[in-house]
Amino acid sequence: MLVAGTMLDQRHGVEFVLDLTDLHRAEGAALAEWERRDQLEREFVANAAHELRTPLTAIIASVEALDAGARELPDLRDRFFAHIKEQAARLNRLTESLLLLARIETVPEVPRSEVELRPSGSRSLPRRRERSPAS
Repeated sequence: MLVAGTMLDQRHGVEFVLDLTDLHRAEGAALAEWERRDQLEREFVANAAHELRTPLTAIIASVEALDAGARELPDLRDRFFAHIKEQAARLNRLTESLLLLARIETVPEVPRSEVELRPSGSRSLPRRRERSPAS
C-alpha cells in the first residue's frame, strides 16, 4: 500500500518513499490477535461457568433429596452428605484454580531492554598495558 509515492523533505532535500504496507499489516495482525484473545476469553468464561455449575447442581440436588426425606434413612443420608462433601471440594479446587489464573494474569510484564554483555572479569581486573620494546 504505497500512500504518498515519493516525497521530498524540504529541510534536508532528501527524497523518501512513504510505504504503509508494513504498518497496515502489523495493524491487521494486532487486530486479529486481539479478536482471537477475546474469543478465547469468552470460551474460557463459558467453560468455567459450566464447570462451576455442575458441582453446584449436584449439591442442590442432594440437599433437595435430603429435604424430601432422605435424611431419615441413615444409608441415604450418609451417601448424600458424602456427595455434597465431594462436590464442595470440587468447587473449592475450581475456585482456587480460577484465583491462581487471575493472579498470574495480573503480574506485570517485565520490560525488556538490550544490555551489553562483557566478559565476566572485565570490571575486576585492570587492563594490561602493552610493554614498550625498551623495557
